[in-house]
Amino acid sequence: MKKNTLFRLLFAVLVAGAFGNTHAQTTFFYQNFETTKTAMPAGWSQQLTASAPSNNGWYFNNNMPTANNGLGNYTTPHSYYAFVDDWDYNTTYAGNNDTLYTPSINCTGKSHVFVSYDAMFVINNGYEWASVAASIDGGKTWTSVDTIPYSDLNLVWQDSIIFDISSIAANQPNVKLAFTYFDGEPNGYGQYYQGVCLAIDNVNVFTPLNYDLGATSSTLPYVMQVGKGYNFTGTEFNYGGDSITSMTMNYSVNGGAAQIDNITGITGFNSLTTYSFTHSVTFTPSSAGIYSVKFWANNLNGANVDQHHANDTLVANFLAIDSIQPKQALYELLTGQSCPYCLESAPNIDTVSTKNKAICNVLEYHLNTPGNDFMYSADSAAGDSLGWYPFFYYNAQGTPQGQLDGQLADPDLQNPPPNYTTPTVVNEVNWGSAFKISITSCTYNSTNNTYSLSANVKAYGGFPSGLKAKVALVVDSIYYPTDWNDEIPKSGFQPPIGTTSAGNGGEPDYLYPYALKYTNVVTALLPTASGTSLNAFTTGSSQTVNVSWVKNHPWSYEAKTHPYDSSATTHMVIFIQSDNGISALGVPYQEVLQSASAPVTTIVGIDELKNGIAFNMYPNPSNGNTNIVFDLSQDQNVNVSIYNLLGEQVYSISKEKMEAGHQMITVAGGNLASGMYMVKLTTDNATTTQKLIIQQ
Repeated sequence: MKKNTLFRLLFAVLVAGAFGNTHAQTTFFYQNFETTKTAMPAGWSQQLTASAPSNNGWYFNNNMPTANNGLGNYTTPHSYYAFVDDWDYNTTYAGNNDTLYTPSINCTGKSHVFVSYDAMFVINNGYEWASVAASIDGGKTWTSVDTIPYSDLNLVWQDSIIFDISSIAANQPNVKLAFTYFDGEPNGYGQYYQGVCLAIDNVNVFTPLNYDLGATSSTLPYVMQVGKGYNFTGTEFNYGGDSITSMTMNYSVNGGAAQIDNITGITGFNSLTTYSFTHSVTFTPSSAGIYSVKFWANNLNGANVDQHHANDTLVANFLAIDSIQPKQALYELLTGQSCPYCLESAPNIDTVSTKNKAICNVLEYHLNTPGNDFMYSADSAAGDSLGWYPFFYYNAQGTPQGQLDGQLADPDLQNPPPNYTTPTVVNEVNWGSAFKISITSCTYNSTNNTYSLSANVKAYGGFPSGLKAKVALVVDSIYYPTDWNDEIPKSGFQPPIGTTSAGNGGEPDYLYPYALKYTNVVTALLPTASGTSLNAFTTGSSQTVNVSWVKNHPWSYEAKTHPYDSSATTHMVIFIQSDNGISALGVPYQEVLQSASAPVTTIVGIDELKNGIAFNMYPNPSNGNTNIVFDLSQDQNVNVSIYNLLGEQVYSISKEKMEAGHQMITVAGGNLASGMYMVKLTTDNATTTQKLIIQQ
C-alpha cells in the first residue's frame, strides 16, 4: 500500500462530479466489452501459467459466478467486463499467473499517452497481486507501469484508475498493454492459497488536453473563529498533459469578488500529480454563520487558459462561530493481539499517546485479525456491543489502522505507523471545536455491577439533528503472563535482548514487552456501538447524555486457557461524531467533533461518609504523579494536602471555585520519599482523608 500523508478534508463538492466524468480527452483505443459480451474481443489474447490443469483463465460476462462462495454472491454487475476468478475456476490451489493482452495500439503522433481503466481486485490472504505493463515491440519486452490497488473484501469497483505512459508509449506505433493477476503463495503443502479475483472494464487509451487543472480539496477545518484571519489551503490536480510551473489561484466567498494569488516557481506539478497551495490573501469571517468558498485556478504557465472548465471549481463550506472551544482530539486504533505490524507500531503509539494524553484521548479496539485476540474473544463471548463494529464502520483494510478524529490517519499497514505523531495531534487540537463536553458523573457501582456516565454537551453554533454521542469504556492496561500471539511465537523472543527476532516479519525481540501489555483497551461501547442520537442544536443550547452498561465478564485473571491480568483502573471516553457528515456546514463524513474523558470512580460507602466527600486515587501505590478524582455537587473551593506519618505537611495544592461535576486533580509526588502518606481532600463543606503509598 502507498504511504499517504495525513490531511484533513473540508467537506467539499466537486462541481462536475467524479474524476471519471471530468477529464477531457481524445480517445484512440477503447474497450468496454459490451459488443462481444461473453466472448474475448478481437485482437485480445491471454497467457495462462499454472501448476495444475484447473486454470480456466479469463472470462467475459456481466456477473461474477456464485458457486464456491464466489464473488457473485457479494458484488453488483458492472456491465460486461473481463475477469479471472480463482474461487470458482481455479479451485485446486494452482499458482496461477494469468495475463490478458490488448491488441496492438498505434500511438504515432501522440506526445502524451494516458491509460485509464476500471478494476475490482479482491484479495483473500494478502499475497495476491495484480499489475499493468506496457510493451512497444508488440509484446516481446515489457515495462511495468502500474500496480492495481486492491479492494480487500469490500468488493467495490474502483473507477477510472489512471496513469501516464507517455515516457514509454509516446509516438510508438506498436504498443500493447498487459493486465496480470497472480493468485497466492505456497501454503507449505505443495499447493497455493486460493486467491479471489481481478476484474477489468472500460480500458481507455487517450491523449489528454495540455492544460486541465481541477481544485480537489481544501484542508481547512469545518469550524472557524469569527474575527480571526485564515489563509485558505488545498490541492489542485493536474489532469492535463503539460507540467505546470505557474498559475493564478483564486477564491471567492459567498459569491463575492475573486481574491487572486499569482503563484510562480512551481516544480514537480506534472501530469496526474497534485500541488498543495496556500493562498496569500487572508480571509477573516466577520460574523457567525455559514460561508461558501469557491476555489479555481487559471492563467496556466502564463496566459494559457484551462481547456476544460467542467472540473475547475471546488465548492467548500465552513461554519464561523463566536467562541471556538478547546479541542480534545480522538485517536482510534484498530489493532490485533496476533498482528506483527501492530506489534511494530506499539512503541510509537504508546509514546505519542503518553506525550499527548492531556489533549488526545486514545481508544484501542482489539479485533480477531489476522489471528486470535483473546481480549476481543472475551468481549464477544459476553455479548458486548463492540464486536467488529469499528472494522466495518471505518471500512478497514486490516490492522493496524488509525483514525484521528474519525479520519484515516495510518493507512500504510506494512510500514506502521506513518502519521500518528505529536505534530499531527497538535495541529488537530489547534483547530478547536464548536462543542464543549462536561462529564458530570463517571462511576462504577459495585453493588449492581453497573458503569454509568453522565455528560453535558453544549454547542456554540447551530447543528441539525443526527449527530451521535458515543461512549467507550476503557481498561487502562491489560497484562498477559506469556505471549499468546499466533504469528509471533514466544520462542523467538529469547535473551539476551537485541540478538534474536521472531514472527513472519522478523520482529526484533525488544518488542517482546509489547506482546504482553496493552493499553487503552476498549471493552464496551455504551449504550451500543451506534451511540446516542442527539437532537438539533441552536447556538448556546445543551443536551444531556446518560448511558450505562452492566459488566458481564471479568477482565482480571481468569481461570481459562489464556488468562490475563489488568490494571485496577478504568476510564470512559465520550465523543461527538457525525456519521454521515453535514455538507451544509462543511463537516466531513465520520468526523469526530469533540471528545472528553474521565476516570471511573467506584461508588463504595458514600452514605457512610457523613460530612466527607468520596474520592479515588490512582495509581496507588505510585512512583510519580497521582490522580485524585471526585464529584462536586456545586461549585466549590478545593484543597489537597499530603501529610507524612509524623503529621508534617509535605505537599499542598489549592483550586479556587472548581465547577460542579466530575473533577480530577493531579498531585506531583515525584519528589516524595517512599513510604505511606495521608491525603486530605477538603471542600467548602466536607473533608475526607485516605492513605497513599509512594514507591520510588
